Amino acid sequence: MNTDEIVCPEAFRPDDPTIQIDPYPYYSVLRDQKPVLASTFGEQPCWIVSRRKDVAQILMDPATFSSNTTPIPSMLHTDPPDHRRLRRMVAAMFTRKAVAPYGPRISQIAEELLDAAMKRGRCDIVDDFAGPLTVATIALLLGIPVEDVERLRQLTRRSQDYVLAIRLGKEPTVEARSANQALLTFMSELARAETYTNGGVVSILAEQLAQAELNEEEYANFAVLLFVAGHTTTTNLIGNAIYMLADRPADLQRMRADESFIRPFLDEVLRTRPSFHRIMRVTTREVVVAGETIPQGAVVRLLLGSANRDPEFFDNPEMFRSRQATRIALRFRARDSHLLRQLAVATRGVTSAHRVGPAYHHSCVGCGKPASPIVRRYIQRIRIRPPPSATGLASVACPDASQVSRIRFRGGAGRAVK
Repeated sequence: MNTDEIVCPEAFRPDDPTIQIDPYPYYSVLRDQKPVLASTFGEQPCWIVSRRKDVAQILMDPATFSSNTTPIPSMLHTDPPDHRRLRRMVAAMFTRKAVAPYGPRISQIAEELLDAAMKRGRCDIVDDFAGPLTVATIALLLGIPVEDVERLRQLTRRSQDYVLAIRLGKEPTVEARSANQALLTFMSELARAETYTNGGVVSILAEQLAQAELNEEEYANFAVLLFVAGHTTTTNLIGNAIYMLADRPADLQRMRADESFIRPFLDEVLRTRPSFHRIMRVTTREVVVAGETIPQGAVVRLLLGSANRDPEFFDNPEMFRSRQATRIALRFRARDSHLLRQLAVATRGVTSAHRVGPAYHHSCVGCGKPASPIVRRYIQRIRIRPPPSATGLASVACPDASQVSRIRFRGGAGRAVK
């Protein structure tokens, strides 16, 4: 779809799967014609904000646009000064310098996952590589025992449904509620039994709990947030990065030759295909945004995916420009998400994409435009069948399209690739 086919911007619904397949033409129309739109999400009334200057202004005004959007006690859902208090407890643990010592182990895990895939003769990049790699990485940073990692990963998938239901004012399913409670219980018992690794993030949170700087509920929800958000956002990042490499073989070659190129490539992936497209706020008073009056207590959904392609701020915003310095994108922006961006960058998720890429990029050229990653609609399946003669993914120089059997996107039907 292109912008000329969109007759009415009011037709935009952020939870419409047909729109989520490719929301960018809608974003363009919204910015031009209806930068603040009264809409619904999961039957919940909300206001959609799409222009960068408005999104940025809202993110920097917590007094008017509160993060307290759910009763779940979490750093993401608190306003200053509590937010600053929680963030400062662990922020230093997610700097690139602090994470650097884990680099060799992360690389080893990546190699092991790829070697296992080669032995099987098939690989789903998300399920067999990105997911296990990122969950193992965040477990290392937090200090969670390795034997618990896979079980926690499975619980994470189901617990996300619990959070979404709560935010929409709905009753969570029994399965989702049970998964969320299991995660909280695990983190509480981890601190109580002191079975975490000393020096990890959980050990710092447990110390704050012992000193009464955190209560038990804050501790458990904080630990769960870091685990869940840390690996899900980076899993999405790897999937998005590998997809982008599919059409950019020159970038792939440059990345393999020069690792300093990874960071600008990562920044541009985060701008053009953020790990999530929306951020939610609630108004504390009646306020006017772009000429529209938003009432007190209204849900406001900020379209990061649109703000990052605003032509008033970016030159040629629809173009992926990995070789050029671009202006700062609204990624994990402002107080509520700076820590999570540190985490995603620190884990160096894209460094693994440059090894997987050779087995993937030729296979995807000409396969059509994928569903655009959005909240709960990220790339879920990228299946690769390497040639039988290959001894490693890095050795696959030029596979044909038959080696990718299926691409599937979270929240929608799978898509066969021929």
